[in-house]
Amino acid sequence: MLLNFAEPGGIDITPWADRVQLVDAKYVGKWELPVLGAVTPPNAVLIRPDGYVAWVVGLSDLELPAALTVWFGQPRVANALTW
Repeated sequence: MLLNFAEPGGIDITPWADRVQLVDAKYVGKWELPVLGAVTPPNAVLIRPDGYVAWVVGLSDLELPAALTVWFGQPRVANALTW
């Protein structure tokens, strides 16, 4: 699951859409984390199938495709029509 806390529709996971659910979410305020305390929520959080966080990002991060590939396999390529 990919939780998108940024602009709805701002993250494209189309090549992994058959394996990863994208959820646009909203959270107001700070998160309270054990050990770290209050933190500003990230723009997106990728949650592994076992429930652990695999990846956290700000808007400028470009590592999402790599994280999706590591945890959910190679992206699907649209099938070309053959005539």
